[in-house]
Amino acid sequence: MPNTHWWDGSASGLSFMDVSTSGPTMTFDFQDLPPPAPLGVVATGGELSVSLWWSPVTVADLDYYEVERDTTDQFGGGTVAFITTETAHVDGPLVAGTEYFYRVYAVDLGGLGSDPSETVSATPLADVAPTPPVELEALGGDGAIPLIWPANPEVDIAGYHIERAATPAFTESENLGFVSEAGYTDTTCPLGTGHWYRVVAEDQTGNLSGASDIVAGVAASGDAVYVDETNPSGQNGSYSNPFRQIDDAVAAADPGDVVIVYPGTYEGGFALKDEVSLVGMRGVDATSILGMVSAIGIGGDTVLKAVLIDGGGVAALALDSFGSDFVVEDCELRNGTSSAMACNEGVPVVRRNVFAGSQTGLSCSGAASPILTSNRFEQNSLAHIFTSSSVGPVVGGSLDTANDFVDRGAFLILNGAPVTVSAEYNYWGADCVEASWFSGLVDYLPWTDATHIAVMNDCGSGIEDGETPLVAYAGPSFPNPFRSGTTIAFGMPSPGGAATLRVYSAAGKLVRTLVDETLPAGRHVAVWDGRDAGGAPVSAGVYFYRLEAEGFEARGKTAVLR
Repeated sequence: MPNTHWWDGSASGLSFMDVSTSGPTMTFDFQDLPPPAPLGVVATGGELSVSLWWSPVTVADLDYYEVERDTTDQFGGGTVAFITTETAHVDGPLVAGTEYFYRVYAVDLGGLGSDPSETVSATPLADVAPTPPVELEALGGDGAIPLIWPANPEVDIAGYHIERAATPAFTESENLGFVSEAGYTDTTCPLGTGHWYRVVAEDQTGNLSGASDIVAGVAASGDAVYVDETNPSGQNGSYSNPFRQIDDAVAAADPGDVVIVYPGTYEGGFALKDEVSLVGMRGVDATSILGMVSAIGIGGDTVLKAVLIDGGGVAALALDSFGSDFVVEDCELRNGTSSAMACNEGVPVVRRNVFAGSQTGLSCSGAASPILTSNRFEQNSLAHIFTSSSVGPVVGGSLDTANDFVDRGAFLILNGAPVTVSAEYNYWGADCVEASWFSGLVDYLPWTDATHIAVMNDCGSGIEDGETPLVAYAGPSFPNPFRSGTTIAFGMPSPGGAATLRVYSAAGKLVRTLVDETLPAGRHVAVWDGRDAGGAPVSAGVYFYRLEAEGFEARGKTAVLR
């Protein structure tokens, strides 16, 4: 048997002789062979597109795949070819209702092509609206708010509408423009202000998607410092390598910077820095801080936005804002053993927050004069607002800035100062207000209803015996969130009529009908035990309820804990 040396020269495309160094000689002529044809090709029709998949061709010298398309299985002069290194390809936009034929070749490094795969075909579906954009992120720094998101998967996307609003409800929004590619930078947001953003996709025939999830952003003059509790190690606060803990990010931030907090639960409190803003990118439903946040001596160039701060029933306060003039907006402050928020001196701007689950919702003393607009106070055991300020807070003041006070404690406002607290145009948890709900000098006339539509100065102004609302309304649920059951208050105007109250999942699926009957005028309540129509407990999460009555529709939101 002669000596034999093996060498696979197929990748080079060369033929050669292999001669042993001793003994008889054997000659081998290695020729480069074309790769085998791809197998398992599958074609599926999508919206104005066809998706193709096939099994990998496993040869060492594979270079790429060539995909051919035609409207006939004969592949004549109308054949179009595409090159890809992947084992999948999405072809479009195409004509809906037309059958398209495909075959795939494998090509090696030497340029040799395989035989064609089997021919497959698929028919694109009709044009439909795009899916909503996902994974929207609002970044920050250098005076602007960049928005980034992955491009939509549809092949016929024409571009994206960028929407901005001052409130997370988007009741009044502005369209910042239309962009053809994923990504946009808002350079028009004033420094030190916060906004909410969402994106809507539009396809080439004008169909609009639903809106993306909303994200919050704060324009800052300095840099952005990022926090993500899922980042395990080696953090430096950059976008690609964020800090894991908020206190590390705040410590690293310089005046003018903004700390951007990704969704998560962050253990332990921290202290804010003057002129360093902090924003939870996706709001209170996504970002929780367990422990007290100290904001002592913070100036007006600081914004605290869109986070839930939970004292856990251990910390005296959820937020301590002694001597501060900063902005607190779109936050939820709860479970302080003393107060959800305390202030002494300063004029903090406090808007669109929830104060809940504490001995006192908001406690102010000294020369503190907070400006309170569009906040919600609930589940506080003693008083929603306690103040001994020599100036006193401004509470509400108009239908657009009305605060909601529900689940009353001993007092709604307990004023221990010799000056009057200005508290007109608020909802006090009922349509008829009693003077006994206040202590000290409080000007609560006029007030409004739960819908912030009616204006009342006494119980006889459009409210008969304090029972009949002026318009149908759906009030908040209590408790919220809940484990075993929650009560939803709603009202019917005179003379009453047909009403339905239904609960829906976050995906819009009907979960339970609580009310479907004709009701008299007046206030009513419905109890939801957290079960679906079949009696099974629903999973934890956010649910929405909708009241439809006499041509009027109202909505509310509640959360189930398990």
